[in-house]
Amino acid sequence: MSGSAGKMDKDTVARGWHARGFSCDIWTDPPGQVWADFVHASDELVMLIDGEIELRFSDQVLRPAVGQEILIPAGAPHTVINIGRGRNHWYYGYKRPCPLASHCIPSQPSSIPPFDICSSQCNQRSRLATQYR
Repeated sequence: MSGSAGKMDKDTVARGWHARGFSCDIWTDPPGQVWADFVHASDELVMLIDGEIELRFSDQVLRPAVGQEILIPAGAPHTVINIGRGRNHWYYGYKRPCPLASHCIPSQPSSIPPFDICSSQCNQRSRLATQYR
């Protein structure tokens, strides 16, 4: 996603992330804030709105531009630092659990579908369920 103002508004970002199964919220940090060695059970998306930020995970040090989306994989220890002189704001979101978990956890572990297929099925089923309520 580009850093242009039209594509950075929360509604647009949230719609795109929700369609991919992610939540979307805004976080604000003061200069020098360090969130060290966090680990989440789900994938996390981060997108800088303004200011500066540094992300460290999987032997990478990233300083994304405003509007650049970063995916932090589930289980990856990561650190987020406001490296700027002022406050920063950033979107963050976590991959939501499958709303129809019963079809995502088959009785035979070898038949578990890849998560992207599961997500696609959940999104499609959720839309259908909503249409017929």
